[in-house]
Amino acid sequence: MAQPDFTALNHALNRAGTELSKLGNIPAVYGGNQILQELQNINTSLTNIQTRLGNVEQRLDNMDQRFDNMDQRFDNMDQRFDNMDQRFNNIEAHLGGIDGRLDGIVGRMGGVENRMAHVEADCARMGTRMDAMSYNLWAVQQNSRAGSIHAHLIALHNPSTNVVIPNFPATANIARNMLANQIDALLQALGVPPFGGPADRMVLFLSRIGYAGP
Repeated sequence: MAQPDFTALNHALNRAGTELSKLGNIPAVYGGNQILQELQNINTSLTNIQTRLGNVEQRLDNMDQRFDNMDQRFDNMDQRFDNMDQRFNNIEAHLGGIDGRLDGIVGRMGGVENRMAHVEADCARMGTRMDAMSYNLWAVQQNSRAGSIHAHLIALHNPSTNVVIPNFPATANIARNMLANQIDALLQALGVPPFGGPADRMVLFLSRIGYAGP
């Protein structure tokens, strides 16, 4: 929709006021003074209208300035929001880096825990072997005191598991009547490789369990 051109209207009113002011130069006729007065009033009204138009233009200019100021403030707000978005992006990036480092630490801790578990398992196995060694030394000492083939023998433990060796002979006499494969199984349980003939393996077994009798 077309808007009025206040500048053109202002110029037209100025020109009309100038021309109307010249009417006083016309020779007076009947009622001329009254006409001049009316024309003067019209000129005054036009001047007032011109002044009011000027005021309207000033107010419009002020409104334009205020809108410009509002646009600038909105631009400033947009910039601040952009800056806040960037800061949040930076924070998220930092947090992502921290998460990555924490994941790395957790992974390394997992590796340490696995190694500790292996160390603990190794310590447990070592403790088991030491307990078995300690017990077997005591059993060998006890068996060394057996003075006859019918004397009771203390069963030794498996050096790795510290568990009583199964089918351990109760006496030297029973041991001497065992089959070769039974003696071989006992030597294996003691961690001793069997060698020689059956008689040699029997002597080896009895010596390893501490028996020194006839």
